[in-house]
Amino acid sequence: MKKLLLLSVMLSAAGLAQAADRIMVFGDSNTFGWQWTPEMKATRLDPARTWPEVMERALKDSGLDVRVITEGLGGRTTDVDDAIDAGSGIIDGAGMNGLSYLPAALSSHMPLDLVIIMLGTNDFQARLHRTAPEIAVSLGRLAAVTREAQWQSITDFRAPDVLIVTPPKMDTDGGPREAVFKGAKEKSAELAKYAEPVVTAVGAWFMDAADTVPYAGAADKVHLTEAQHAELGAAVACKVKEILEARKKSSE
Repeated sequence: MKKLLLLSVMLSAAGLAQAADRIMVFGDSNTFGWQWTPEMKATRLDPARTWPEVMERALKDSGLDVRVITEGLGGRTTDVDDAIDAGSGIIDGAGMNGLSYLPAALSSHMPLDLVIIMLGTNDFQARLHRTAPEIAVSLGRLAAVTREAQWQSITDFRAPDVLIVTPPKMDTDGGPREAVFKGAKEKSAELAKYAEPVVTAVGAWFMDAADTVPYAGAADKVHLTEAQHAELGAAVACKVKEILEARKKSSE
């Protein structure tokens, strides 16, 4: 009798664990939490203070049962192989290509209920010669790959919802990255208007981080400050709550 009771408790606990909404955040250094010292040395913000973990706590505080998995990589682009100044060190250029890596990341963390993608900042580097409409199309590809769920085709898992978050606008004028991101101010200001119709057309949700954090406030004018991580995490949590509630209703 005791063994049966113990088994029942174990199965109940397993069921509760599986009931948690699993959320993967896929992004670049502003998801990872890069920070720069006044001497322009790179370091990492305490992960608990990055916007994905701020978001997770806010969702849990609101009564939701969630688990957030963060896949942030400094230097990651939407879909460009970029071997120059690749992230934190020497990483093959293909490793910076978000579209190439995304299916593996998704597959390694399935089943997933929601995938949040915030990319585009690194695509604005002047040497890549990318326009805002081109980056918007790339964000649409990331959303489509996730929604089509070919990466989990041998399973019966439901395809996750997708939230595309366009990053804060960029104004590196007068900063140490001014030459690297020449022209980004104008392009980044246009990204959201081009991206929203593209990503919604493939069935993804959309949010513009610039509505909450207009411009990155760190010393290099590219990365978010700790305070901005907190603001963004709280704002994304509100959107995620809306998405998860809609997902639950659609399955009833």
